[in-house]
Amino acid sequence: MLSPEPSLRVRASFDFKIDSMFNSPGDGFSFALLDASLLGNDVLFGEDGPGPGSISVKFNTYDNGGGEGSNSMELRYNGVMLERVTSLPFTLVDEHAHRAIVELSGGRVTVKLGTNPGDITTVFDAVELPGYTPFVTRAAFGARTGSAVNRHTVDNVRVGVNNAADADGNGIPDSCQCIADFNQDGGVDGSDVEAFFASWEAGDSSADLNFDGGVDGGDVDTFFARWEAGC
Repeated sequence: MLSPEPSLRVRASFDFKIDSMFNSPGDGFSFALLDASLLGNDVLFGEDGPGPGSISVKFNTYDNGGGEGSNSMELRYNGVMLERVTSLPFTLVDEHAHRAIVELSGGRVTVKLGTNPGDITTVFDAVELPGYTPFVTRAAFGARTGSAVNRHTVDNVRVGVNNAADADGNGIPDSCQCIADFNQDGGVDGSDVEAFFASWEAGDSSADLNFDGGVDGGDVDTFFARWEAGC
C-alpha cells in the first residue's frame, strides 16, 4: 500500500521502453492504482487493467478492434473506458525510453508523456472519475500478449501520495504553502528569484512549480505570479 489512509492525491512517474522482438507487437501494458480493500498483491491483469476497484492507464500496442488502433492510450475507471487517444506524440513500440506521469487529484486524472525533461505532452487532461471516492491505494503494472513477443522495460518508478503534512492533498506541505519563498528563509525577495533560477537553469525538479513533469517557461510564469503576490 502507498499509504494506510485513503489517498486524496497520487502522483506517479516512470520511464518505459517497448522493444519489438518478434513479428508484430503484443497487446501492451497498463499502470493501475488499485483499491487495496478490493484488490490484493496477487491480482493479475493485462493492458486493460484489472477492472472494478481500479484506475488504469492503458498503453495499447496492438489493434484488437473496436477503434482502439495499434498505438493508443486509454484511461479506465472501474473497468470502464473514460477516454481514448489514438494520436500520440510518438510510436509506443519504438525501442526508445519515454517518461509517463500520472496524477490523481480531486477525483480527476491527468496523464502526460515525454522523452526529455521539458518535452511533455498532455494525453489526458484532468479527466473526471464519475462518483470517485478516495481509497487506500496500491500501484501496479500489468501486461499481456498473444502469439507476439514484446519486452517491456519499466524503470525509475516514483510514486508520491499526500500525507499528514499535506492534509488538503494539493501537493504542497501545509506548513510551506508559499512557493515564492523558494529559499525557505521566511521572506519573499530577490534572493528567492536567484535561488529559483539557479534550480531552473539546472533543470532541477524543485523548479517544477506547476507540477507538469517538466522544467520550462510555465514554471517561470508560476513562480513570478506567486512572487509578485508576495507568496
